[in-house]
Amino acid sequence: MRHRKIKYIAAAGLIILASLFQTAATAAQPQESPTGAQNTARQINFAVGTAPGATVESKEEVIYGRLTASGAVDSLYVVNHFVVSAPGALSDHGDYSTAVNLTSTAAISTGNGTVSLDADAGDLYYQGTPKSKALPWHFEITYFMDGKEMQPAELAGESGALQIRIRTAQNTQIDPFFYENYMLQISVSLPAGKVSQLHATGAAVAAAGKNKLAAFTILPGENGDIALSAKVHSFEMPAIEISALPFEMPFDLPDASGFGDSLRPLSNAFSGVNQGVSMIASGMRDTEAGSMELASGSAAFQEGLQAVSSGGKELADASGQLNTSLQGLAAMSANLEMMAQQAESMGDVVTAAQIRGMILGLTNLSSSYGQFHSGLTAYTEGVSGLSLAYGELQGGTKALSDGLSRLSRGSAEIASGADTLAGQTNDLPDRLTSETETLMGAYNNDDFKPRSFFSEKNGSISLVQFVLRTDAIALPEVSPADETEPEPDTFWTRLMALFR
Repeated sequence: MRHRKIKYIAAAGLIILASLFQTAATAAQPQESPTGAQNTARQINFAVGTAPGATVESKEEVIYGRLTASGAVDSLYVVNHFVVSAPGALSDHGDYSTAVNLTSTAAISTGNGTVSLDADAGDLYYQGTPKSKALPWHFEITYFMDGKEMQPAELAGESGALQIRIRTAQNTQIDPFFYENYMLQISVSLPAGKVSQLHATGAAVAAAGKNKLAAFTILPGENGDIALSAKVHSFEMPAIEISALPFEMPFDLPDASGFGDSLRPLSNAFSGVNQGVSMIASGMRDTEAGSMELASGSAAFQEGLQAVSSGGKELADASGQLNTSLQGLAAMSANLEMMAQQAESMGDVVTAAQIRGMILGLTNLSSSYGQFHSGLTAYTEGVSGLSLAYGELQGGTKALSDGLSRLSRGSAEIASGADTLAGQTNDLPDRLTSETETLMGAYNNDDFKPRSFFSEKNGSISLVQFVLRTDAIALPEVSPADETEPEPDTFWTRLMALFR
């Protein structure tokens, strides 16, 4: 108990000294909003317009939020910081339920969406509690232990395979400016002594004192779906911290104009390939036409051979019959010789000579025709063999023609594809340069101008940022048996609570 009193007294001394010197550091610390008579007392002696308007060089808004362990917004407040170059009456805009001057005891009033107070030159801080708890993002945090979804309050002290999944999405009820231009940084800390086998895809994992820290980044304009897993025992974890800041590249982006020039030779090469393939396709078309004519002529020739072969067989058969008949006539020469001898015996020498001449002619005719028939037979057999062999040649010629036709169609498709490729890559260098500049432009915030989260009427904004924390998941505290009754809440205990 004594140690607590000493801590309170020391804290009170520090606060009094800080108030006397009006340091910016103390002024920036959030205080509890006054209620009832305290708030009335601050506003009683304030009259708007009693001083000339203050000159404000810049204003910063830092929005602090407390989230439940599941990601729902529990409370919000903002610390507004002004750099005042000339004193006077100052008006700020925002729909606040309460406002507290953190710099001095000067009165402050709220009403009709306006906060009014007199400001001295220098740094001025005031804390406002907005009536709305809406943020530019929705957060959803779910917890699983051994594959079973559990509520955060059920997890404290549990052991097993832990998985934490965090999803972020745009709040479409809020000005999209912040969702589209602000980067989320989500830091999840786990006690190093109670965690092993930590896996966090897409996160930077590091040691932070007694904790293991997994830091995730969600780029502007994107919804997040991140997860980490670990083996835990007697589980507890500090608050998950989420900050939102305007996106800024930590390095200069390269000049994209040279990207396109480096691809110019490639684009020219595609054009050359297209010309060569087009020439091949044209040659293949001519080859296909010639092969079709060859196949057609070959087929006609084959038909002729088949006709000759068929006619030759008939001719050979008829010739064979004629040859047989002639051989039969030649066999009658012995009878004719007897007739010639009878004619001679009768003194008819002329008739005998004629008969012997006929015998000689029949013999010569039979012999000569036999040779002719043999040649004719050999010829028809040769034509028949040629016809059969040419059938195979014709089949090959037809297959060649069909293959060349397919090759021609394939080369035509290649030519068409090459033409399309050449057409699409003809302006590739320029398109690459343009698209690269567009892509890098999305990460170039040179033209970014901060905007007040609470009212578009607020000017001279130099910074707006969000600092959010979830509830921690803590083991239940075991109270000593002899613990005395807690002290009642006082002004000093409430002030000390701000520093815990």
